[in-house]
Amino acid sequence: MTPSSVAKRRCRNHIERQAACRCPGCGFDFCRECVTEHDERLLCSRCMAQLTGSIQEPSRSAALRTLAQAVAGIVAAFLFFFLAGELTSMVVSPSHEVRAWHAR
Repeated sequence: MTPSSVAKRRCRNHIERQAACRCPGCGFDFCRECVTEHDERLLCSRCMAQLTGSIQEPSRSAALRTLAQAVAGIVAAFLFFFLAGELTSMVVSPSHEVRAWHAR
């Protein structure tokens, strides 16, 4: 590599910054803030996470739990707005108008 090509390398995460090193795990260039020293090597955060085993694939139960939470949120929002509308209609409209409507 020529010195001019090294100076032109840019961080993968921060395009405006000059790269300080190349990650030996993935081969991409990173600035000093994007790498971590581990066993006398500079690794990017993704390679570091793979090395330590902290990257986990989402499980099926987690996806089902997320879906259940979304459905529960929609049901709760529906009940809230339905009951708020019912309460508002009882407070705002006089009782004789409601009786006249139901009598028809």
